[in-house]
Amino acid sequence: MRSHLENKLQYEYFLNSLRKRKRKGSKWGKDKPDATVEMIMEYFGYGRAKAEQVLRVLTDEQLAMIEVALDKGGKG
Repeated sequence: MRSHLENKLQYEYFLNSLRKRKRKGSKWGKDKPDATVEMIMEYFGYGRAKAEQVLRVLTDEQLAMIEVALDKGGKG
């Protein structure tokens, strides 16, 4: 609301006006897991950041081949 104020003024306002139990705030939100990125991570053994980069390069046909290679069978 008062973003034009200096950081120190904002900090002092919140420090003195909010009760102790209200200072923590809520937990950070997490991204929803993307099945395609998870599939690439498993297939190539990459981390999430690298798998997201690779996802931009792969074609739909290549993704389908990876999905077939990782199919473990069973119900579902």
